[in-house]
Amino acid sequence: MPKPRKPSAKLIIRVVRALVRWGRSAPIVQFYLYMWRRDRSLLVLNVLSNYLLPLLMEMLPWYLCIRKLSKQLRLTRTNIEHGLVLGRGLSPSRVVAMGGMTVLYSILFNLLEILRARAHLGSQLMTRRLVMEKILFSEIGAVERRYEEVFGEAVRPEDMESHVFQDVHDTVIFFEVTIPSIIRGVAELMRECYELWIQREKIDVLALARPFIVNTVLEAVNLARWHYIEEKQEIVRLRNRLRMIKAISNMCEGLSDVQVNNMQNYQLKVLDGLIQREVEGRQGVSKYLSMVYETIDNRSLIDFITETYLAHWVMRTRGITHETFTNIRNEILHVVMAGSRLWKQFKRAAGVMDAQYRVIQLLDLEMFSSEAKLSTVATEQPEEFKICRIRSVYFNYMTEGLGRGFEESYPAEELRENKEADEKKNYFSGDENSRNPNDSAVIGELSQPLGEGDIEDQLRISEPNGIILERGRSY
Repeated sequence: MPKPRKPSAKLIIRVVRALVRWGRSAPIVQFYLYMWRRDRSLLVLNVLSNYLLPLLMEMLPWYLCIRKLSKQLRLTRTNIEHGLVLGRGLSPSRVVAMGGMTVLYSILFNLLEILRARAHLGSQLMTRRLVMEKILFSEIGAVERRYEEVFGEAVRPEDMESHVFQDVHDTVIFFEVTIPSIIRGVAELMRECYELWIQREKIDVLALARPFIVNTVLEAVNLARWHYIEEKQEIVRLRNRLRMIKAISNMCEGLSDVQVNNMQNYQLKVLDGLIQREVEGRQGVSKYLSMVYETIDNRSLIDFITETYLAHWVMRTRGITHETFTNIRNEILHVVMAGSRLWKQFKRAAGVMDAQYRVIQLLDLEMFSSEAKLSTVATEQPEEFKICRIRSVYFNYMTEGLGRGFEESYPAEELRENKEADEKKNYFSGDENSRNPNDSAVIGELSQPLGEGDIEDQLRISEPNGIILERGRSY
């Protein structure tokens, strides 16, 4: 049997290069590289608030960890409530401790949230700048054409920035919100499951299975209610609406025939029948049964009955108090909710991953220049306009001629004869020492053409102290 061939070094190098090219073309990599060039502090804030701080808090004592503080608050609340139920009285120290932990939890939680919100807002604005840079430095109309190729729909130029921004921003949210939430959710779920595993001798299998069984039963009942009651109500409502529209339309269009044949009462009876069907379809027996079930569901009857019997069973078989059972139940519910949030994040991530190829196509535009190249040619801020001096100015007209009034003062034949002589002379339209506001030169006014044929005429400004164009003056 021949031995399997080991991959050669060239193949490994090609694979690595392909992976590097794919990674560099990824939208989030381009965005983070752009952020690194533009604002490194924002990139550090993103990584710190979304990845490092949540992991660092898990290593700190319980009073500096949001998850551990939340668990202590749940335990303290349960202890206070059971103390009142059992008649042990109210413990002031417990109440003060709960108040202090609540304030501390609020400070830490909102500190982390404001850092994330600040980083997220900065990323939003940075994304908008990235999109505008792509639009400004790309060929005119390239973004519109690429968007139409990728998404199959035409977008107006004034709406292009918002569309592209939304597509790129969804990718940024995926890496700055969704992925950190998934990482935190997985870590929290594993930690909570481990803590439940430690006290597994106090947990009954039914206690673990009850939330899933109850939720499954409730979802099945809601699905059956939709299929047998609400869906039929919707069909009847749409059908009655179409009948009502058709009846009213026929009455209005055939109003003359109805009045001629004296059929007003008959048409009103038809309308009364449709009204009765509408009332029975929308507010009939099926609607009443649906409302009865909704009221029972809002009272959490099924959940309460199953929890009561389960508490009685577990307390008798495991030999634990109701306070211990309540703490374990709260931890199980917390794990179930964490798993549900994690599942929603995974579904959201799957939806964003489908759009990555389109975002790559949008960002991969050929640019005729770049900001880095232009910065070497143009200054960061345009120079302020102060003064403009005009020297040796010639006005050339390649048209059908000049105005009639101008022809009388400057005949075309004379201008042609003196053309070469004019070019040899040194005419100035301004002087550095001239600051007289009355200095001016009359150029002339064009009106109707002279006649057929193109005539090349030259006008020149030959005053000793010609005009000087300055900001703030009109000419």
